[in-house]
Amino acid sequence: MITHVFMNKGYKQLTVGERDLIGALKAAGKSIGDIGKEVGRDKSTISRELRRNGPPIHNRYYYLERAIAKINERLLSRLVLLSHAVVDLAPIGVK
Repeated sequence: MITHVFMNKGYKQLTVGERDLIGALKAAGKSIGDIGKEVGRDKSTISRELRRNGPPIHNRYYYLERAIAKINERLLSRLVLLSHAVVDLAPIGVK
C-alpha cells in the first residue's frame, strides 16, 4: 500500500515592507535573483509579484500602491463571493 504525505510549506504572503523593498531594489536595477536573496524569498515569488503587480515589461519600476490596490481588489472579491454563499445557505438553516 502506498500512502502519500502532503506537507504544507506554510505559505506566507509578502508584507508591505517586503513589497516596498522589492520596488526599491527593482528600481536600483537589481536582478530577480538578487532581489530574492535580499528579501529572503525565492526568486519565483519575486518574479510572480513583479508580473502580477508590476508595470509593463519595458518599465523597470515597481509601484507599491498599485500592488496594494490589486491585493485589496482580490480580497474584496473573495469577501463578496463568501457573502453570496452565506446568503444562499441562509434559507435552508445552515449557519
